[in-house]
Formats: sequence, C-alpha cells, structure tokens
Amino acid sequence: MSPLLESHPCSSDTASTLSLNDNPDLEELIKCLPDDIVAFLEDDREKQELVEVVMDVGRQPEIHFTDSFKVLETSRVTPQDLQEVVSNVGEFGGDNRAGIGGTLHRVSCMRNRSDEIVGLTLRVGKAVRGPADFLADMIKEKKSVLFLGFPGVGKTTVIRDVARASGDLGRRVVVVDSSNEIGGGGDVPHPFIGRARRIQVPRVDQLFDVMIEAVQNHRPEMIVVDEVGRRQETDACRSIAERGVQIIATAHGRILENLMNNPEIVGLLGGIGSVVVGDKAASDRSKGDGMARKSTLERQRPPVFEVVVEIRDRDEWVIHNVKASVDNLLRGLDTEVEVRKRHQSTGEVSVTKKNYSPGGSLETPSKARKPPAAPALPESTGQGKPEVTIVSKKQQSKIPSAVSQVARIKSLGIAVPARDLVMKRLKKKGLEVGKRNIKLLFDGMLLVASEGMQSLLKSPEILQTQRVNALKGEWTTFLPHLEIWVEDTFLAEGLYIDEKTMTKATLLLASKMSTALGQAISNI
Repeated sequence: MSPLLESHPCSSDTASTLSLNDNPDLEELIKCLPDDIVAFLEDDREKQELVEVVMDVGRQPEIHFTDSFKVLETSRVTPQDLQEVVSNVGEFGGDNRAGIGGTLHRVSCMRNRSDEIVGLTLRVGKAVRGPADFLADMIKEKKSVLFLGFPGVGKTTVIRDVARASGDLGRRVVVVDSSNEIGGGGDVPHPFIGRARRIQVPRVDQLFDVMIEAVQNHRPEMIVVDEVGRRQETDACRSIAERGVQIIATAHGRILENLMNNPEIVGLLGGIGSVVVGDKAASDRSKGDGMARKSTLERQRPPVFEVVVEIRDRDEWVIHNVKASVDNLLRGLDTEVEVRKRHQSTGEVSVTKKNYSPGGSLETPSKARKPPAAPALPESTGQGKPEVTIVSKKQQSKIPSAVSQVARIKSLGIAVPARDLVMKRLKKKGLEVGKRNIKLLFDGMLLVASEGMQSLLKSPEILQTQRVNALKGEWTTFLPHLEIWVEDTFLAEGLYIDEKTMTKATLLLASKMSTALGQAISNI
C-alpha cells in the first residue's frame, strides 16, 4: 500500500482498484475514431500501448505507441473524418483543447486562417496509481513541489495521483483544472482524483484569477495546478504560498536551468537578478579569458517551491532543494541532489545522492567538483595590542555557529560589498591600512552580524518592539545584500517574517555592524 495511504485507504467508490495498465476509458476514445483507424487497433496489446492518434487533413493518420509509431497507408484524412471525431468529443475551449466526458483523454485541434479545424491530436489519458509514492515523505511534510519535464513524460499523471492520495488522507485538496486534463471532461470529475475537489477554468487566460478564487472561497490545504507557464500564474503561485497553502504544480522544461532561463516563470525559483561586485571579486570571477566581470547573478528572494522534481522518465526522478541548487548553479558550482529510481523488475524505489553539474549531468559525489572552502577567520597575533579587534576570542566562543555563519554570508556574496564598505569608511577617515587589517575589519564586522542573528533566531519577538533608525551613505548600497542573507537565514530556520519585520531586522544588524566598525577604526 502507498505510504501516503497507510492510515487512510481509498474507499470503494474511487479508482484505487486500478492497476498500472488498467485503462477502462480507452474504448471511449476509440469510439470517436474513423472506422479504418478502429480496425487498425483491433490488437488488444497495441491498444494498451497507445499514446496518441494524429490526424491532419490530406495526410495519412499516425498512430503513436509507447516506443514506436505507425503510419496508416491505406487512406488519407478528410475534413469529414475530422468532423466525425469533433462531433463525438466535448466543446473546444480557448486553448483549442477538448475532452471526452467522464474520461481523462485530451483532444487538441489545429486551425487554419479561417478558424476551421484542419488537424487533431487525440492523446490517451491513463489513470495510473503509484507515482505519488515517489514523494510520499515530502507530500506529508506539506512541501510545495514543482514537477518539471518535457511534454508527454507523465507530469499530469503524477499530480493527479498526488491529488488523489492527499485527498484520501482527509486533506482539503482543490484541483484548478485549466483544460480538464487532471480531472477529465464533463462536470463530474474522474474518480481517479479521489476526494479532491475540482474547479474548472473557463478560459486559459483566467487561470490566475481562478487560482486565487480557489484559495479565497474554498479553504484548501493543497492546490494542484497543471502547466504554470506565464508571469501572472507565477504571481498567483507566490500569493498562494504566502497564505500558507501547499502547491503542487507542473511546468515544461527538461532540467532546472530551463526554468532559471525562462523569464516568465523564473519567479517560481525566487527570481534572478544582477548584482554589481568589487574589482577583486570581478577578477576572481573571470573565466580564464582575462575579462573581469563586474556583475554577477543571484537569487532575489525565497522560492515559491521548496522542491523541484525533474522527471527524467517515468521511473527516474531528480529532486532539487531549490534554494541550494539555484544558488550553487548561479555560481557555476555542482549541487547535491537526490535521485529516486523505480526498478522495473522488483518495483522497489532506490534513493541515491548525486552531484548535479550545470547542464544537468549527474555524477557520484566522489568524482564531482567540490565548491571552494570558505576562508577561515584570521587568528590574533597574540603579541601586544591586536592590530584590529571587533569581537574577542572569549565572545567568539559563545557563538558556536559563528564561523559557519560567516562562511555562509560570504557564500551569498556579501563579503565583497562589506569589504568595499570598510574601505570607503577608512578612506573617509583618511586612514591607510594593510590588506590584513582590512580583512580583519570586514571579517569581524560579519561576525558581529552573525552574533546578532543568533540572538534574533532565539527571540524573534524582539523585532516586534525594537525601534531602529535608517542608515545612509555607504550603507545604502550594502543593505540589499544584507537583507538577502537575513531572509535566507530566517527561512532556513523555518521562521517566516513579513517584509516590514525583515527590513527592521536588517537595519538592526546593520546598526550593530556600523557601531562595531566605528569602534574598531578608532583603535587603529
């Protein structure tokens, strides 16, 4: 039994009794086809492997199976053949898609300039039980998951099964069905979505509004939506996630980087923007061609989806922690992913850790490229007065994770702006110090931020009453970098704060850093 269903088995009125190859609705699709195609599909074994039928005026029909396709050479498609099929299916919507009542099949049409139908694609919809088992743990943890894959790989089949399994667990699930592909044609949804409710979308350009309406009117714990592909739908997903509702959705693409490069839906990953860096950082980031690059790309905000699943094929999924994968790929680094694979011979699912390189290739961790180690904090000279001191060794011992926090800040690209800020402050004071002193200053300043963050994480309620003043001058260019780290750190701890509180936390930490920096410079 599915791990999702152990405590709540499906009732007899759902499609839980269907096995992987059962497709009782197939005959409904075949009834719509011309006689010569029906005769060609008399072999029951071929019927079970049928994927889609393609009919274009004046051309021979194509019959596509799981691993092959055949061309019907005995006849060519006529306008009358198309009209016969159209009369047997539902009404076509604005997206040129129709369904067959009570089934999961999809019929799509092509039109000429006169808006007449000149081609049809009839895709077989299969009710498959079991894909939800792949991510049973994450679904139970109420993580929002985006399924990524090329057309026909089975994304819709997966989210349909997730909706069924979650609904049968007693959760309030609403399917927002843009083309009736999840819940089937007709007003009564297909039994294979179980207890999940289904709201239909009149026109594809209304998907955004219907998604928001579903949350406002029907109090769901989970929203399931197919084919998120435009900026409005991306905004709707973020709005829903901010309301604490779990989202299960699909998008077209082969690998995660396809989403990162898609301007319409990159917001699902948190958005990507350009950040200007200092001269040294630009030189460090040069790619061997001698050209120093002054700007770099960074994730702008928390992602809508915690998890992205690349469906490589029906039995192999690559699972990303979105924050880690996007941040590492933007730096050109490998990132760790989880590969879950179902073995056909036994039906068991194996889980392995792999290193994922830019471009989507997978390697075992021992062979993969390792990210460069974060610089260690400088040690005190131990002789006489320290060159520069912001946080003493005794204070550092009270912050067990301070060093790792500093490394994390640097990995998010904040160290370079911090160093530039220090140099501006020194220049304003008319001071010239060596590189070691500058490094000590900005390392120590980041350590102060880490200590302050530790206090906020222990008692975030302090921010509700804390009053802070705005910082000006050189700090205005540094604050956006610091805010990214603040937001990232709170989310990593499972703490969600609104934008106003996040700004207050950023200013509070920046004030501590400014005070510490001023005291340290006065000791030089």
